[in-house]
Amino acid sequence: MRLFCAIELPDEIKGRLAYIQDQWDNNHEYKISWTKRENLHVTLKFLGEVDDQSLARLLDAMRSLNSSGPIQLQTESMQYFPRRGPIRIIAVQVGHDVARLQQIYNQLEEICESQGFKREGRQYHPHITIGRSRDGLPAHLRFGHRDKPWPEPSPLFTIAEIALMESHLGPGGPKYMKLAGFPV
Repeated sequence: MRLFCAIELPDEIKGRLAYIQDQWDNNHEYKISWTKRENLHVTLKFLGEVDDQSLARLLDAMRSLNSSGPIQLQTESMQYFPRRGPIRIIAVQVGHDVARLQQIYNQLEEICESQGFKREGRQYHPHITIGRSRDGLPAHLRFGHRDKPWPEPSPLFTIAEIALMESHLGPGGPKYMKLAGFPV
């Protein structure tokens, strides 16, 4: 099964992100594949294909996540990836208690590495992917244009757990199913 670790988002935040998608879609002629509202999340770690035995060990290891209580986050500004050249990913930056989120991320990386999963080679930048462009969007869209939707920072929202998610790929796009939750 194809797995990843994520932060699930409250419905209010998903609604704000869906609004940004609608505004962008109404103001741009570019072909963008938008993330479905029910799939919006903050990815912490992509694990890839995991067999049943590895899953059982991973679930057991993730129970050792040190919980120091819920954290507060908020959505902030737009982000575009990669940082140079044609834009392939449209995202919204996650902020507020980022230092604590980074600690959780680091702990999760250690747990996963102890179970045979590779560490991520890049620095972690918490974000929510709201759309993708297979063909790439013009690089100039990173810079302020009056027709570009810039979100206001969201109200703070509380995150109390990390979810282990399963991803089913299909012709209608991915479908995600939560397998387990672990307190933060």
